[in-house]
Amino acid sequence: MRFTGRTAGKRIIKVLMVLILFLIPMLYSPNILAAVPEDFHYVGEVSPGSPNSTGFFILEIEAEPNSVMDASLRDLRIFNKEGRETGYTRLQTQESKESLIPLEIINKGNIQGTDQYNFTLKGIPAGGAEITIRLDKPEYLVKAHILGSNDNEKWQEIGVQTLYGINDSNNQFTLRGLEYSFIKFEFAQPKGENLSVSSAGYKSLKKDKPEVDYSSFPILQEENGKTTTLTLDLKYANQNSRLMKLITGEKGFYRRAYLEASNDGQQWRRVTSGYLYRGTERGDESLSLEYPLTQARCLRVILQNDDNQPVKFSQAQIGLVPIRLLVKDEGDNGPFKIFWGNEQMAFPTYDAREVFLQSKIKEDDLQILFLKSYSVNSQYKEAKPPLTERFPFLLPLALGLAVLVVGIIQFRSFKKMS
Repeated sequence: MRFTGRTAGKRIIKVLMVLILFLIPMLYSPNILAAVPEDFHYVGEVSPGSPNSTGFFILEIEAEPNSVMDASLRDLRIFNKEGRETGYTRLQTQESKESLIPLEIINKGNIQGTDQYNFTLKGIPAGGAEITIRLDKPEYLVKAHILGSNDNEKWQEIGVQTLYGINDSNNQFTLRGLEYSFIKFEFAQPKGENLSVSSAGYKSLKKDKPEVDYSSFPILQEENGKTTTLTLDLKYANQNSRLMKLITGEKGFYRRAYLEASNDGQQWRRVTSGYLYRGTERGDESLSLEYPLTQARCLRVILQNDDNQPVKFSQAQIGLVPIRLLVKDEGDNGPFKIFWGNEQMAFPTYDAREVFLQSKIKEDDLQILFLKSYSVNSQYKEAKPPLTERFPFLLPLALGLAVLVVGIIQFRSFKKMS
């Protein structure tokens, strides 16, 4: 009896091993790393305009080809004129959210006998700075008068500035050409509030050219009860953006704003929130929304009007961020063909970044090539999906047969033992 049970167990193990060996090819879906042009659905081409002695060039991918690329670019491959794959690395976009340099806050407090509150900032650079001020409540909206002084005694009126906080976001505003050692902010406390400044900091204004390219887009404006919805179609999927400027001729309004993004115009995700406003005093306005780098075809802004009349907006300017790759070009091997469009491709690993960092070449000295268009690759051979995807009945059939075989073995074993 012991022998018979052991024999049956061995038979079952053999059946399970055969089943596993049979199922592995059915479930296997290759994750391709090495590639040939036939593996890709799309192709584009760029040619250097002049001989390249640096060993590198920058490839800028424009909106049309980018719209049919995977956002991660994991399946993008570049081949030189000799048909060899060449390395690249994605150039990191500099996010605008760098660390704030703290500013010293002095003489803060309520002005006795009034509803006014003031505080003074010390150490703002004379060349100009982008200032961020945070009050001690998560949400607030106040209009502050700005004064300047060099001795902290005699003050000169500079202008007005709205300060707000919403959903842990605070507005940034720019002060240029103010040669004062001290800058004072004074505002009236909102009814029932007792606001106080909690922190302040600045970022120096950069003189180099911005990384964003502004493009104008029409607005579809819709009114729904106490809200206004502004929808923009950026024409191509995966548009890389991080700044929106809205255009209007109206004055004297403050609106809470929520920005959302979508690639299909159906499923929306929240990106950021803030206030859009234009006061009555000159310079007291903010009609821009700055947000984390976002890839989407559609953007929409939802404005809370409350009981106010809607504000009419004419168009929007979107700060688009180009997608750039640093590409190795050893021996001037152009033209280059760019291939992409294969869901089974794995991320490539190249040494382009390390080689470039060890060289003395500056990024500003590199030639920029633009990938403006693409076509369907005539050589493309679509990879076959796993057997279980082509024939869905195979897996349950194999499992059913395995259960049947194991059952027969067990039945015979028990029959012999009895």
